[in-house]
Amino acid sequence: MMALSLKTKILLLAAAVLTATAVIVVAVILPSVAQVKRWENYIRAASEEVNDNYERTSQLRRSISKLTEVREATATFKDFAVSGAAELELIKSFEERAERLRLTQSLNVQYSPGSKTDPGGIHRGGYYTFTFHNSGAFASHIEYLKELERLPYYVIIPELSWNRGARDGSVTLDFTAKIYSRE
Repeated sequence: MMALSLKTKILLLAAAVLTATAVIVVAVILPSVAQVKRWENYIRAASEEVNDNYERTSQLRRSISKLTEVREATATFKDFAVSGAAELELIKSFEERAERLRLTQSLNVQYSPGSKTDPGGIHRGGYYTFTFHNSGAFASHIEYLKELERLPYYVIIPELSWNRGARDGSVTLDFTAKIYSRE
């Protein structure tokens, strides 16, 4: 057999070491690095989820702690809307005011239930639309409107239509008013 020279033996040994190193790198180190990167991504995603949950929990705690303040603040707004099925009392009070102020009044009412999709209504409750046609002295009309302003709930009147009477000096006032109701 032929004896290999020392130089060849060193080259073969270096090639074997390099081949073994390449095998170890490909078979062990590269899959380990890939696994570490997958774990890193998993840990990052889990950390973000934990942080999001912490933020939501913190916001919920803050909301719960301020809930009594909000309830107290909104309790006054309940008084600005009439209770449900109150149209008879409202009509009666409007007619009594008109009679006391010597106004001739024609009044129509329509109830619209509220819903989430109705921009003019409210979710729990609805609103009454009153159509007024009043005739009488101008000063009486002004006093009537002032009394509507003093009611304990909001009366929303988008516009007024004034017309002067023919000979008797009376004035006709036409308007529509919206009053919100609650259940």
